[in-house]
Amino acid sequence: MPSYAWSFSGSQSIANTSEAWCIFDSGVQGIVSSVSATYDPVTCNVGSGFGIYAHYFTSGDTPPIVGTGAFVLPANPDPDARCLETPSYGVSGHWPSGGDFQCHDPSPAHQRVQVYVYPRFSGSFPRTMGITVSGAWTGDLGGGYCSYGYRLKPAQQYVAVISAAAIAAMIVAVPEAALLGVVFEAALGMTWVPGTVCGSPAPALPTWTPDDFIMGTSIPSPSGLPKTLQAWEAINWPLYCECVPASGGDPPAVTPPPVFVPPTQPYVPVLPAPVVCDNASLCDMLNQLSRQIGTLQQQVGWIRSDVTLIQRQGVPFGYVAGATHSALSGSGDFAVSDILGLEVSYVTFPPGPGHSAGDPDTYHQIGKISVGTPAGWRRSWQPTHNPYLIFPLSGAFTKVGYTFPPGAVVNITELVREP
Repeated sequence: MPSYAWSFSGSQSIANTSEAWCIFDSGVQGIVSSVSATYDPVTCNVGSGFGIYAHYFTSGDTPPIVGTGAFVLPANPDPDARCLETPSYGVSGHWPSGGDFQCHDPSPAHQRVQVYVYPRFSGSFPRTMGITVSGAWTGDLGGGYCSYGYRLKPAQQYVAVISAAAIAAMIVAVPEAALLGVVFEAALGMTWVPGTVCGSPAPALPTWTPDDFIMGTSIPSPSGLPKTLQAWEAINWPLYCECVPASGGDPPAVTPPPVFVPPTQPYVPVLPAPVVCDNASLCDMLNQLSRQIGTLQQQVGWIRSDVTLIQRQGVPFGYVAGATHSALSGSGDFAVSDILGLEVSYVTFPPGPGHSAGDPDTYHQIGKISVGTPAGWRRSWQPTHNPYLIFPLSGAFTKVGYTFPPGAVVNITELVREP
């Protein structure tokens, strides 16, 4: 029977004698039959007795805590295995003699185990308990499931897409996964391959971290999308996959239990609680909603104003003529503000310019137009047609410079965004 090692080292502030400390959580792993442990007495600084117990859970049971940490255990937890207890802490560096140092699983076997530390000392609280523990749990751990292999259910497609209908079907089949619906909605349109996933046992449900989401949202970040897909595959495995059935007189295959989905996931936003009110509080609630809607309308108005400005300045659909700087000759510059472009029109050309007839006519070496700011110049254009458009330009430019050969007289009109 396989054995899987585990270890823990750390400290925890215990508030009172009824508080326990979960130091190890296997998650749903399969059939767990026993837990064994050893400890390092140097770091057991509780100064008196303590106990380490193993508590077992069937698939779908909700442990009092998900993961590790301090919590208050409900009265008479069941099922559990009370063992590895030190009646009093002393110089002994081993578990009490006379036992096999294991916490055996009560019948029947279960799929999950958590290891708890209980204070067994008196005195003032809170007190800090520090301990280093290592051990193992043994059992089939999934080895007894689908003994003939895994396959895609005949009615399912080899390749599928995460869709709104698929999310709804998942929540109907696995109601406790409703919390993750808000995460999967951000993955709408993602492709996954049940035909490949169903060739092996269901993947484990991942644990998210803050880096897996865009800050302040339930939208997975690019680095968090693989975990989102893994969670989707883990929860949907029973809906798309099955055991290869036995043949002949062989015993039937044992279907693995569904992946346990805890009621909350670290860093995954919790869905808002349903509103509960009566006639006395209804008006207060409506007034609050009205204020919130007013605030949202104002914010949406600001966003729309900003987006309109960005569109008209960055990707304009049109423009209007602004100020015209007339009869320019020689060289010089003038100030501009919030321009989209420039229209350059020659009143007279310099004598003997290079000219190619066509539609439109093309001219050569008839002048230069530059744009810039007080910090410097950006670039220059040499007009080749009449009139000549310089478009689009950034609204950050604040001055226009020009240089024309002798004999040229030019008008330059500012092109600005539509009002």
